Amino acid sequence: MHTGAKRQPVAQARAALDFVGIGAARCGTSWLARCLGEHPDVFIPDRKELKYFDNDFLYEPSLRLLHRHFDAAGPDQLRGEFSPRYMTSRIGLERIARACPDARIIVNLRHPVDRMFSDYCFFRFNRKREPNGDFLSALAGPSGPGYIERGLYGKQLEHVLRLFPRHRVHVVLYDDIAKRPLDLIEKLFDFIEIDRRFIPPSAHRRINRSDDGHRHAPRAAWARFGQWVSLGQSTLTRRARPIVMPAFDACGRLVDSWPVLQDNASRPRLDPAVRRDLFEAYFREDLQRAERMVDLDLSAWRSHPNGERKSA
Repeated sequence: MHTGAKRQPVAQARAALDFVGIGAARCGTSWLARCLGEHPDVFIPDRKELKYFDNDFLYEPSLRLLHRHFDAAGPDQLRGEFSPRYMTSRIGLERIARACPDARIIVNLRHPVDRMFSDYCFFRFNRKREPNGDFLSALAGPSGPGYIERGLYGKQLEHVLRLFPRHRVHVVLYDDIAKRPLDLIEKLFDFIEIDRRFIPPSAHRRINRSDDGHRHAPRAAWARFGQWVSLGQSTLTRRARPIVMPAFDACGRLVDSWPVLQDNASRPRLDPAVRRDLFEAYFREDLQRAERMVDLDLSAWRSHPNGERKSA
């Protein structure tokens, strides 16, 4: 239990980071970043996802551009960020290991099929990059390999643990955000060595949900354009992507708010039988591999169709 002397920041002199949340995407990283950022001993930039270490247009060994995001940090605050796409970026993780050799690494995990379905909903309804209105058809389309790959935790953790010692990697389970948030937060505060007695105001809030409610589907042409820019491999799309996509995402949020451009289709629900079949097809063996590497019991994700773990 950490309630005594605060951990001294290691990031100040060289603009590195004291902790990094690396994903996986759609596993509660927004909630976690909000709770950590509310702690007085922690500084997280207002822009949660810096996406710095895996971006060849931003990254430089001097970390000059990274440092700018932490100008407002206090001298005794720990510095960190959450970019969920780091989890699947080999070059990003390798750069973090070089730049932040003492950093603590935070990993979020969620039932892999639920994560994949939430990912689909996020790109379909929030980012307007998924033109396919049917989940299973989307898995068979151009975006399908990406949806699946981001849920292969065993494969990803294998690379993480090659770069970072196990005692500096902390795993957070999405199920615990709803079931035991304060216990989860206390353990996380202990891990990065700050006062665990602080209760974040956002501890019982849900942040950035995309897979429920009644948001509306985007126009297919808008989604197809986003897919072309985000997935295209031509020289034009690769060069345009870092400039175009932030503006595209902002326009997407505006488009989503215009009733004239909305249809009446509410968000789909994931059928338990489909969840079970997809788990068997893509994730069972990989999840067992992940369990062994981080010494976690995720058997309930295999045995319960609804994807929930039993309470401790």
